[in-house]
Amino acid sequence: MDEPFLVLATQNPLDQEGTYPLPEAQLDRFMMKVVVGYPSPEDEKLILDRYIDLQELPPVEPLLSAEEITEIKKYISQVYVDEKIRQYIVRLIHATRYPDEHGLSDLSAFIAVGASPRATLTLAAGSKAVAFMEGKGYVSPHEIKSIIRHILRHRIKLTFEASASGVNIEDIIERITLYRNAFRGNGIEFDQVREYSDGDESRLIDWNVTARLNHAYVKTFIEERNLNIVFLVDVSASMAFSSAGLSKRESAAEICAAIGMQALAEHDRTGLILFSREPEKTLPPGAGQHTLMRIVREVLFHNAAYAEIESDFPDTGIIELTTRKPDAV
Repeated sequence: MDEPFLVLATQNPLDQEGTYPLPEAQLDRFMMKVVVGYPSPEDEKLILDRYIDLQELPPVEPLLSAEEITEIKKYISQVYVDEKIRQYIVRLIHATRYPDEHGLSDLSAFIAVGASPRATLTLAAGSKAVAFMEGKGYVSPHEIKSIIRHILRHRIKLTFEASASGVNIEDIIERITLYRNAFRGNGIEFDQVREYSDGDESRLIDWNVTARLNHAYVKTFIEERNLNIVFLVDVSASMAFSSAGLSKRESAAEICAAIGMQALAEHDRTGLILFSREPEKTLPPGAGQHTLMRIVREVLFHNAAYAEIESDFPDTGIIELTTRKPDAV
């Protein structure tokens, strides 16, 4: 076939995977497995409006020529992938094979076969393409996390115990992505001790462990981690004041939603403290969309016990109300 070409295969989840079930080795040859669900009611209405009165389907117009696609591929190949990002990709895939070595021992009973080296290559290639589409010349953890589900969902084989426990492939990928840190080595939070490898900095050698085991070992550190973000919101009567048709309380809810959506994308946790004359309600930091929806709902509809706020409140002691230490307020 002439370049460029693309192979697509559809699967019917109501019957079986394809006309004939494909072995894992053949499934592995596909770069991605994209799950397409039902359209939303709004989208389905648009589909109906577009086609209900059509006598014949409109002609299909190409968006790009083959030459243009080939040229774009050249630009994508030039997207930069830093050494730390390469290590991050390798660790993610390695964690699907040996979860015990990555602090995910509870997943060992659920994974029968981890992802192959093809997953490493296609995750890197796909991340470069996503970065290019977002107008970036480099790959960051954001691009990797945005595509990893499509890369891994057909490459990890689960055990019968996973099925019996109600654990699916999406759960496994979520855990691996959430806990595998993008950068290790120069942070301040200690991670673990491992054997020395060529290229490791001598300043990271743990001399006590090295002397005890008669072999060089180095310390590794976590450079970034998931954050606990706590929203501190005034719910006194003054928040009912409106400007341009929007109350201060509604503005606060929009701000919480905007920051919270970014936190969701980064797998950070969000919490809430509502106050007037005194603390009125506290939601400890939690992960997931349901937590964020509850925060927005509480900001909008909580009935304050006091109409006014004390001038010297809140103080720094309010942070102690949360069960998890916040990183940002």
